Amino acid sequence: MLIVPAPPDPGWAKSQAPTLAQARALCDAGAEQVDLVIAGGRREQHLLGPVRVHLEPLLPGPLPRLGLVARAVQLRPHLVHFYHWLDLRTLGMLAATPLVIHAEYNGGGVPLGPRSHLSRGVSRRLSALWVTARDQAEAFVRGGALSRSTRIETAPETSSVLPVLPRRPGPGPRVLVVARAAPDKRPEVALRAFERIRAVHPAATLTWAALSAGPRHSWLAESVRAAGGELWLGIGSEQMAERYSSADLLLHPSAREVCGYAFIEGMQAGLRIAASDIPPFRALAGADGAALAPVGDDQALAEGALRLWADPEAGLRARRRYEYALSFEAIGRRKLAGYRGERLSDY
Repeated sequence: MLIVPAPPDPGWAKSQAPTLAQARALCDAGAEQVDLVIAGGRREQHLLGPVRVHLEPLLPGPLPRLGLVARAVQLRPHLVHFYHWLDLRTLGMLAATPLVIHAEYNGGGVPLGPRSHLSRGVSRRLSALWVTARDQAEAFVRGGALSRSTRIETAPETSSVLPVLPRRPGPGPRVLVVARAAPDKRPEVALRAFERIRAVHPAATLTWAALSAGPRHSWLAESVRAAGGELWLGIGSEQMAERYSSADLLLHPSAREVCGYAFIEGMQAGLRIAASDIPPFRALAGADGAALAPVGDDQALAEGALRLWADPEAGLRARRRYEYALSFEAIGRRKLAGYRGERLSDY
């Protein structure tokens, strides 16, 4: 059984598409039954193919997700996979039951003070904590928020739900950035790297896409226009898939990510990817799926992108890496093996 603590919007089936895809992948991998419990909305049940979906309303008072925990106990699953392990109140309630619990790190800083003691105590009750990269758990161990005895397993947080469109040939390199204008995304690094690429290849073009604006959007919009690029904001999945299909290079200079949706989508599309050298990107790229550069180093980022542009096999390697380790099918097989107690090497 999988539990999602975030309340759904009216179009919950669309907003929860990545989690539904993971649930279906677990069924395809051999899980006997998968129940997906989503907190929020009104109490409903749906059967979506092999997955049973339960919507559980939030309750008034200090424990709004108590009903979610009660539903988990009622279903009597072999195990519970709980998304967002830093929701400590809900996870603590689950840990007080006899259920076998796996949790997943889906964002947030290291808890400090009394929360670190609670977090460490709850983590001792976990059968495993799932992270994109093992290095991500070290900060929690060092901060005293994660028990050193907690079993750590690695798997991508999600995969791509975008359609795969035929590649659109064109003069290049066609550079794509998918990021909102936020400090952690380091948009200025991507812009400087693009100018370095264009200095070598004057025909290079820039496309910037984002699902939301971010606090520095006005500056970003002006900077993209000054670079002769095009900016797409708040676009749907079909339009986003078109941006990937008509690009050659993806620049992803983030200073911090939990996983990296655009990185995975770029690998699915078979793009050459130059990105910052941070733990989740190292894990996603594997041995040779991308070129990684120190955080904030636009020169190294551009040099990595230019090396990949000169390598005709780079995009094929990225696509093969996606199919082998990053697809929903691969995630389903990996997690099911972990649920069964198998000790997994990093993917």
